[in-house]
Amino acid sequence: MLTNLDFLREGERFPPASENTRLTMYSNNRALFETQHAEVYKEDMKRIERVIGNFSEVISYPVVLNFQKLMSLKLADLLLGEQPEISAKDDTGQEAIDNIIKQSDLYNTAYQIAVDVSRFGDGLFYVRDKGGYGKVGMTHPSIWFPVVSPDDIKEIVYHIIAYKTSENELSVKIHAKGSYEERIYRVDNDIIMGLKGSRVVNTGLDDFAVVQVSNVITSDRVTGLDDYTDVDSIIS
Repeated sequence: MLTNLDFLREGERFPPASENTRLTMYSNNRALFETQHAEVYKEDMKRIERVIGNFSEVISYPVVLNFQKLMSLKLADLLLGEQPEISAKDDTGQEAIDNIIKQSDLYNTAYQIAVDVSRFGDGLFYVRDKGGYGKVGMTHPSIWFPVVSPDDIKEIVYHIIAYKTSENELSVKIHAKGSYEERIYRVDNDIIMGLKGSRVVNTGLDDFAVVQVSNVITSDRVTGLDDYTDVDSIIS
């Protein structure tokens, strides 16, 4: 877990090593959701071939039972297959809510977040200003790096959104409550070489613009548990 911003110092590798297991899980689970089982389970395929030979000579077409994808879609359908009703106490508030729902395509956004919660353990709402209107969008957990308090890991100090925009440039947004700092770093072979520039942007919010929605989460975890790991061995 990350408890400070030291991983963004010059000379550090990005992404930080502490996040590699989580990021690898995201990559594998995304592939499984998209029915790329042969890639994720290639070592299991080799073990089968050692026992029964080249089974592709017996079965000449791929057979994939994508239970992982079915689990994620079922969860999202149960939550949002029927649109919820969001209401306010007065007409002014209701108009604001209706505008947010329309601008954000909120129900479809929430459905996609629910799928991410299942396959990755976490989904992320991302609130932005779009031409004076609030928009509730989303971002991907693979570019999200939560920084927590060292004495209370349930207290998120920063939500960091970071990704490479080119081979030699890293874009970082350090989200605090009410604002974020945008930084651009020079990188070389995934090593941070130095800061190119930064600016602070006020969001106008009382809280974070990034909102974490977790699957099963425990007192000693920063991120949620995915639905795929528990069934992975039997399916593979």
